[in-house]
Amino acid sequence: MTTQKTATLLLLGLTLLLHSAPAEAQRRSRYPTLRGSRAALAWENAMADRHDLSRILDVDELRRFIAAGLLVPVVSGDAYLIDPTLGEEDPANAALYAHARPSTLCFLDDLLIEGYRLHGDQYLITSLVRTQAYQRTLRRHNPAAARGRTRSERSSHLTGATVDIRTEGLSADGLRWLRDRLVELERLGAIQATEERYNGCFHIMAYPDYERRARRRTRTDAHAHPETCHH
Repeated sequence: MTTQKTATLLLLGLTLLLHSAPAEAQRRSRYPTLRGSRAALAWENAMADRHDLSRILDVDELRRFIAAGLLVPVVSGDAYLIDPTLGEEDPANAALYAHARPSTLCFLDDLLIEGYRLHGDQYLITSLVRTQAYQRTLRRHNPAAARGRTRSERSSHLTGATVDIRTEGLSADGLRWLRDRLVELERLGAIQATEERYNGCFHIMAYPDYERRARRRTRTDAHAHPETCHH
């Protein structure tokens, strides 16, 4: 085979490979900050420490946080629904796990209501606050659950600042829009987001200063969407 023919075949093979690249590879190249990693988990824990977010130990402490208003209820509506299996590891107290930090609820109402309005997508929330006891139970059958062997490996769900949102069922345009908005909010320093392909969800930690940082969008966007969350 001549050198020229070999070069031609190699070029053809490379072209076919590029054009047949799976959508997943294209997604990962376009949204590198949404990839999960130990560094991302360590960053969530660093931000929790920076904002003095306690990790909730057990159900008794969870009740105290709710009573003190440190956690607020997250209720199904037009834009998003609470997964009926949420809290299934502790069915007697399942309703307690449908709570989050006020800034996280602000994030949900800000972003998901916008997505519902633009694309008609209704989002499914599969996880919110967890206790350390709940996390230990979850790890028994979910190998992807954070093990917390070190301080930097603890799940940020323990703080109540984190939410999981199912990707399945979202429209193609709506999913792209959501990825773009998550990247934008990360750039503004308002959230930390990971797309967990193995769980089919977005794992998102909204920081306590989410509302202030999210306001840094353009004046046009700020006019189109309310700047203040009322809860």
